[in-house]
Amino acid sequence: YHSANLFLSPSSMSYTEFDGKKAGWDIANNILLGNGVILLDTDFHDRTFQEAKTDAIAILDYLHECGYIASETKFTGQGFQLLITKHDMHLPRVNPKARFNLYREKREPILKDLQERGVQVDAEILLDAKRITRSLKTVNSKNNVICTRVRDLEGFTESDVERLWLEDITPVTRES
Repeated sequence: YHSANLFLSPSSMSYTEFDGKKAGWDIANNILLGNGVILLDTDFHDRTFQEAKTDAIAILDYLHECGYIASETKFTGQGFQLLITKHDMHLPRVNPKARFNLYREKREPILKDLQERGVQVDAEILLDAKRITRSLKTVNSKNNVICTRVRDLEGFTESDVERLWLEDITPVTRES
């Protein structure tokens, strides 16, 4: 996994409470750099591959209507993720907590629009700046699927999904 966004000190990032006296906003660790990405995720935990793919296509269509282009589309083993790095959701230079709140607020209309269209999208992945995303070529331990870049979403089928089977792994032995 890797962070979907860029932070000043990513190795010390952690989830923090938004409320209370000790809300955890250590400025040295929580500075979100740039304007953040738009990360959209549609899974098929309780539905079919084809249903998730149909939603991913609907998300791409919506993004094109908004003037955005997905920088990366990938199949994670549980569904599809679309990453948009170039967008017009400017985040002003304000304190870290305010930036996180603005990040969320600026992405809420996308969630609302997609939900109104009947598209299932993971709200927390879209709205949370601290989300991580699966790196390409890593194995999803729940189903042995290798995270794969999707170049042609409409043409991508279940037969394009790569799996790693234990019998494919050659044990490494060390000779004395």
